[in-house]
Amino acid sequence: MVSLPLIIGGIVAGIGILFAYGYNRIVALEKRVEQSWADIDVHLKALAEKIPNFINVLKSQANFEQKTLLQISESYGKLMSALRGVNFDDKVKSANEFFGVFMPIVFQLPQFPQLQTNQTFRDMFNEIKVSIDKVAYARQFYNQAVQEYNVTIISIPWIIIAKLMNKKEKPYFTLGEEKRKEIESKLESGDLTQGLSNIV
Repeated sequence: MVSLPLIIGGIVAGIGILFAYGYNRIVALEKRVEQSWADIDVHLKALAEKIPNFINVLKSQANFEQKTLLQISESYGKLMSALRGVNFDDKVKSANEFFGVFMPIVFQLPQFPQLQTNQTFRDMFNEIKVSIDKVAYARQFYNQAVQEYNVTIISIPWIIIAKLMNKKEKPYFTLGEEKRKEIESKLESGDLTQGLSNIV
């Protein structure tokens, strides 16, 4: 007959093994999220380097409302500040805010013939699009990593270990998806008839 101390010891050992496995799994998944964001971070910084000159071209070549350009500049400033910081959630939040402002504008720019005749704009616009495509590609892997991490830390029994580790769900990187779909819909319906002033 198995003694009670042996049974208790087995249970404690089992809990210890489960905790160690859960701890290591959560840490590994969190590291994967951070590594996935590191790829985005590289492309974001490359894109950010192009933004100031891009804004200057827009100022000189099109009759954009100052409010629109100010929104780009402010969101760009927050993005740069966050990228230089160490807070992970702030980086993702600022990137989401920036693209929420910037992406709708990018989608409307081809509607301005006076910009299309400017070679400098066309070159810069193509560079911006390439950079955005790289960010969008890296975003897929980041959001997959976030989904796996978030699902794990709210699932039994890992939720108990996650709470003991004070782990919280990670934010997804939206890349301005909701705003982009809204603008695409308005472009298709012809609702956007007053240029960029419609999206500020």
